[in-house]
Amino acid sequence: MKNCPNCTELIKNESQFCSHCGLRFQTQKKKQTNLIIPIIFIVLLGAIFITHGQIKEKTGPYRTIVELDNILSQQDATAALILFESQLSGTPLSEPIMQDFLNYLYLETNWESTLKEWKKAALREKETYKPLKTYNGDVLFTLEKTGSILGIYPKYEVMVHPYSVQVKTNTEGTRVTLNDQTKSLTKVDDFQKVSSILPSESIQELTFKVETKYTNFSDSIDFSTMTQKPNIVQLELPLELVDISIYSNKLDAIVYVNGKSTSTSVRDIGLIGPLPTDGSISIQLELDGRKTENVEVYSGGEYQLMFEEEMEVASFYDDLFNPNKEDLELLYDSFIATSVNAINHRDFTLVEQYFHPLGNSGIELEEYIPYLETKGITEQLLESEVVSFEVQDDGLHLFTFESYIINYPDKPSIQKSFYTENLLVIDDNQWKFYELLKTTEL
Repeated sequence: MKNCPNCTELIKNESQFCSHCGLRFQTQKKKQTNLIIPIIFIVLLGAIFITHGQIKEKTGPYRTIVELDNILSQQDATAALILFESQLSGTPLSEPIMQDFLNYLYLETNWESTLKEWKKAALREKETYKPLKTYNGDVLFTLEKTGSILGIYPKYEVMVHPYSVQVKTNTEGTRVTLNDQTKSLTKVDDFQKVSSILPSESIQELTFKVETKYTNFSDSIDFSTMTQKPNIVQLELPLELVDISIYSNKLDAIVYVNGKSTSTSVRDIGLIGPLPTDGSISIQLELDGRKTENVEVYSGGEYQLMFEEEMEVASFYDDLFNPNKEDLELLYDSFIATSVNAINHRDFTLVEQYFHPLGNSGIELEEYIPYLETKGITEQLLESEVVSFEVQDDGLHLFTFESYIINYPDKPSIQKSFYTENLLVIDDNQWKFYELLKTTEL
């Protein structure tokens, strides 16, 4: 028996209400309250399970694979651009470019087979997936684990792999432009990366410009995205640029390139280049208001630009028997430079006009040139100087100094210097080289 908490009358223990005052007891409600806890637990457990499934579905690889499958099946360039834009910040992108890429992928890969294998692996919860490659072996897509949510749920992304475009030049000062991106090539005869591109069936265009001391040269080449190495397109620029040298009978003349003065004389300018060989470059000399012909450049080598009144050796003095050193220096500079030119071009006629027709000097050089040709020897004049001269009964004795680089085909080049004595004799009112009297190697 127990007392009613309201009226204090005695009632049975199992009574659920008081028979005297009608008060309902809380015994049954407490039992119901005790059932709520396991029910709540079951509900929470179900919610956790459902949430787990939803998170897993959103972050797991299968959903990512399906998204890529839909893009490729529908050739959806807009969706592809949204999906991959953040990965390709350094690669030129637009919907047309992405559409070309999807067309390329459709033709050059077995993407459907690869995605089926990815899906099977995802259902088995594997963590590694083989790349999606072209038939040529280039990697276009990989499925990679890129992190996790709450440290529990792995997150997967499809990573796109663009091609690297590498360019090689043989000339310093080369700049290339691809898809509005311009880069200077800092190395010569070595491939350098200039851009990343998505492969395409369309023909691409690369423009290039060479800026040198004497000229700016520009051109372009078309290329396909066929790779030479995995994911690498290599291009060699078709630069046919040459260096030239100039010879003239007026070494103090100023050199002009494409009508612009270089402010440098023939004597001091050395090699000019690199220059294109398409005729777009012309050279000319100017001295005291007189100009030579304007010559276009189509090949490398030496260009002879002569002033008309100096085409033949002229009389350098009014009184033949009283020459001055300045005139003789001009005569000798012209003679020695032309002699080297004749030797290197294996053509005696280039220098024949400087020799006396009855003397030995011309005959000796004419016989010497074929000998040098058989040996493959060439010469480079470094320095020449008239040391002194004497007018004697037999003619003009000219004492000179010369220094050369002698180039051999089978051994290193060497420098040689000489003191020389030549006999000059008048012919047709001009001093001409008659005989080599003495030469001493220093």
